[in-house]
Amino acid sequence: MNFFESQLFKDVQTQHIFDDCKTFADATARTSWQSACKHYEQVAPLNQAQLKEFVNAHFITTPLLRMQSEPDIASVKHYINSLWHGLRRAPDKPKADSLLALKHSYIVPGGRFQEIYYWDSYFTALGLMDANKPEIVEDMLQNFIDLINDYGCIPNGNRSYYLSRSQPPILALMVE
Repeated sequence: MNFFESQLFKDVQTQHIFDDCKTFADATARTSWQSACKHYEQVAPLNQAQLKEFVNAHFITTPLLRMQSEPDIASVKHYINSLWHGLRRAPDKPKADSLLALKHSYIVPGGRFQEIYYWDSYFTALGLMDANKPEIVEDMLQNFIDLINDYGCIPNGNRSYYLSRSQPPILALMVE
């Protein structure tokens, strides 16, 4: 069974348990999504309040990433450079969620987007090179090569629900 085709996933999305439909798609199961779905099949249907309680008991959601920049920013470049640390992610450990674990560090866009995005990464790489951070760009390139080796393509982002789509091919531009 695919989590995104489960009755639990459909009910959470159609009952609007969260303000943002990406929240539940990115949630981490406390044990496994399979066991949560199986348990849900035994207790469903639930009203909205009960469903929210069920989801909170079986899943962990990630709050939006809120960035703090340095208070006295002298220039746009200085402001951008002050944000890199908060947007950088260490290599992932596989969890019971939709994230495709990456073996090297990477930069996320922030806010509700807490995974690497293929197209965005090209522009991120330009900024990182300007900030003299080529090691992060190299890590991101290695992640994309790993995704090709593991899945046969570079998905839109490193989430399992992006495996069926990609973005314009910019890997060669990033290598350059």
